Formats: sequence, C-alpha cells, structure tokens
Amino acid sequence: MMRVTEIIAKRYPVAWADAESAERGRLAHEACFRYLSDCAYIPPPFVAGYVTAFAKVLDARDIQVVAVEPQLCDGRVIGHPDLIVAVSGAVEVWDLKTGSPSPSWNLQLAAYWYLAERIFPVRRAFIVILGRGGDERVKEITRHKKDAWLRIFWQIYQEVENERAGQNGHG
Repeated sequence: MMRVTEIIAKRYPVAWADAESAERGRLAHEACFRYLSDCAYIPPPFVAGYVTAFAKVLDARDIQVVAVEPQLCDGRVIGHPDLIVAVSGAVEVWDLKTGSPSPSWNLQLAAYWYLAERIFPVRRAFIVILGRGGDERVKEITRHKKDAWLRIFWQIYQEVENERAGQNGHG
C-alpha cells in the first residue's frame, strides 16, 4: 500500500519535505492534539500561536472528537487525517495545516475523506489553517470539489502504479 502523501508528492512537491517545516508541523500538531485532551495545557512558545489558532477554531464550533490521526486504508492507499469530528451530529474530516497553501492540501483532504467515508458517514471536510501568530482560517472542501480532486488523486495514483510496474519489469 502507498501513503496518500507519497502519491501526492509525485506531482506536488510538498512543503514539509524540508526538515524545519516538517518539525514545526509535527510539533504544532502534537501541541494541538494535547490541547484537545487538556484545555489548560500551556504549549511551548514556538508553537503557542498554532494552539491559540486551533483553540479559536474549536471555540467557534461545538465539536465532539471521534478520532485523532486514525489510520485509514482501502487496500491500495493508506492515510492519517488529523481529526475526525462530529459537529451537531454530522461527521467531518479535519486536516490541520501550518505552512503555505498548496493544491496538494485539496488532494490530501479529498483522499482522506474517501478513506474516512468507508467507516464514518462523512458529511463535510475542512482544511484548518493555523498561523504562527494565532490566526486561523477554515476552508471547506465541498463534496463536488472532493470528487473532482479525488479524480486527480486517482490519476496520480495510476501514474505511480504504472511507474512501479515499469521499474519491476512489468511495463
């Protein structure tokens, strides 16, 4: 099985490919997840803004956490969306982002939604953009856009599969 992020990286080089961005994102995610279980948590200063932004998003919605970084797969691909939440009974997929916007985010969320709806009755999906200074933005991916992004994701997947087959002498 291939990871969703590996498939997407084939077409869209991802910002977290550099060590500093990857570490910043990892630490910010870790701090936000810790905040979920302990609202009194005081994060280290270098990620405090991301947690502040995350707290604003949570405060604006009445959420119930269903799963944190669940491993989802369909036999071909595997992915780990950041959060599966319920808002007023409707299941949503959330993916937290701390870097510069990229089309890869839409592909990633579409793939996560596809994987999640195999288990959960997903109604909506959001890219939750957390800023270093405590600013936040929530971008919804509609079902129609999810389907369009998912078609692109499967095209990339097929390209990767074809390339693998060629490297293994099956092309």
